[in-house]
Amino acid sequence: LNRLIDDINVVGDRLKILYMEAVIWTCREKLERRRNDCHENIDSFFEKKSQMLNEIIHQEVDQQRQKLDEIHTK
Repeated sequence: LNRLIDDINVVGDRLKILYMEAVIWTCREKLERRRNDCHENIDSFFEKKSQMLNEIIHQEVDQQRQKLDEIHTK
């Protein structure tokens, strides 16, 4: 009877370990998805801000050219 109890305990311990491994795997999978989502959000934010910066720079350069043209035509 003790042998059977020991075997049941061993099987129970193994099941606990397998369950924990499954939980850990699921958590890591969710964490990886969140990581990828964050990287996509950061990339998107970076692209938008880069475009905004380019537009500002182009506008500034255009304004400076216009001022130079005005100075040259006087």
